[in-house]
Amino acid sequence: MSDQFKTKLVVNPRSANGRTGKNWAAIEARIREHLPEFDTAFTQGPMHATELARDALRHGYEMVVTVGGDGTNSEVVNGFFEPDGAPVRPDAVLGVLPMGTGCDFVKTAGIPKPVEQAAAHLPGRHAIPCDAGYLEYTDSGGNPAARHFINIADFGIGGEVAVNVNRATKALGGFVSFFGGILRTELTYRNKTVRLRADGRDLGERLIKNVIVANGQFFGGGMRIAREAALSDGQFEVIIMNALTRWEGLRLIRGMYSGDYVNYTRKIERFKARLRRCRGQITAVIACRTDPGTVFVLKGNRPLELRWHPRRKAVLYASDPAYLDAVLAEEKGWREIAVPPMSLVVFRREDLSGYLVEPFEFVAQERRGAEP
Repeated sequence: MSDQFKTKLVVNPRSANGRTGKNWAAIEARIREHLPEFDTAFTQGPMHATELARDALRHGYEMVVTVGGDGTNSEVVNGFFEPDGAPVRPDAVLGVLPMGTGCDFVKTAGIPKPVEQAAAHLPGRHAIPCDAGYLEYTDSGGNPAARHFINIADFGIGGEVAVNVNRATKALGGFVSFFGGILRTELTYRNKTVRLRADGRDLGERLIKNVIVANGQFFGGGMRIAREAALSDGQFEVIIMNALTRWEGLRLIRGMYSGDYVNYTRKIERFKARLRRCRGQITAVIACRTDPGTVFVLKGNRPLELRWHPRRKAVLYASDPAYLDAVLAEEKGWREIAVPPMSLVVFRREDLSGYLVEPFEFVAQERRGAEP
């Protein structure tokens, strides 16, 4: 096995207000100082990055690196999944070289923005886990749609701000672009009536300014909207901005960049919502590590064999028992863990025999071409 992932860069030449494409030769040279071997593909329009990333993973690339802003990141992340929601390559790795207007995801991930410093994180085979969210919605044309996300999803004024920002020039950078977009949107936005549910609880009908579901901490060109969000804890930080007036909304802006906005009004609710639903055809997912020594494994609606050893602090799993039989042929003492489909298994490292099995709410999704 090579000591480096087989890598494909997906480059948005229009990112950073077009500077990425204009300066690509110099940017590529700085990247190759740290990562000499990679292939490159350039996006040609909206959602092309999704196609390029998916195609790369289908053709054996182990790591796809996004070169652009948060919009490009989002498109590439969706390329890690098939249209039916199944992972294209479960062991695939995402790399990020921030070259866009906002570049908010990297602030939580701890990736530096200068391209030569970010590129220094790419060599080797080290990777950290990151949760992914899945949402279904109705697009601007009235059609059902679905997307995955690894940073933040929101609905309410946030969506209209994004539209206004993308319609205007981004030449002045992320902060000015998003700050101007917020001010313009606040002048015309009207609060929306929605019905909310979280973790199986009905939160009732609300008049809201915005609802934010955060895996990362930052959005909107540097706003620290979710101070307690973590990328791999298996939970989303949910922020509900209830019926704020226009003046209250404007007053919050300063506090959004520091994260102190929650202290400005009682109309804001914050809580953690655990990932408790899964959609798609899956075999197994390492859902999260909530604390040292605790691991969650999800068994979905495909075959999964789990085995543990009384004297080894390890759990092995595979979709086909034959794989484990071959690997463990010379070792005695491995025991099968009987787990029914659609279950969440909780292991504590200090006592693997005391694992817990809980039912997992699973929303099965049919494959393409099948009747709903």
